[in-house]
This record gives sequence, structure tokens and C-alpha cells, in this order.
Amino acid sequence: MVSIQTAVIPVSNTRPTRIKVWAGDRKAKIYSRDRWQGDDAAVHFGAVQQYVTDCGFRFGGEVVSGGTRDGYAFCFVDSDRFTIQAEK
Repeated sequence: MVSIQTAVIPVSNTRPTRIKVWAGDRKAKIYSRDRWQGDDAAVHFGAVQQYVTDCGFRFGGEVVSGGTRDGYAFCFVDSDRFTIQAEK
């Protein structure tokens, strides 16, 4: 399973808001947030798609995501799925 994380780098006096993307020990890449439109999750996913292309990953498929303190985490679903039932 591959997990790709994102984080927001806030606007500065000289640069717009950017998104940092990384996966494990691979080098992080930084993209301008202005390249994608939509809500935060869609913009972060756009950055992940670009990262996958730029890094030459040779996989694809269904992706699940969730929010983190600094951005989002995206995982390619290539293994068994499990369900945790909430307590009532």
C-alpha cells in the first residue's frame, strides 16, 4: 500500500499558497495551489495526481483519503478492505 501525504504551505510576501506532497522516503515536491480548482480535497488530490505523474509511479486505481492536521493523506486501495463498526 502506498500512502501519499499533503500539507499546505501558507501564502508569504513573495509566494502564493502552495501544497507540499510526499510519499515515504521519496523527495517532496511543491506545487502552486492555483493550478487546481475546487474544494480543498479536490485541490490536494490534483496535487497528488501530478506528484504520481512526476515521480513516475506505475500504479493507479481507487484512492481513499482523509484529512490530517496539516493537509490530507491519500492511499491507493490495493489490499483487503476492513470495516470498523461504530459503537451505538
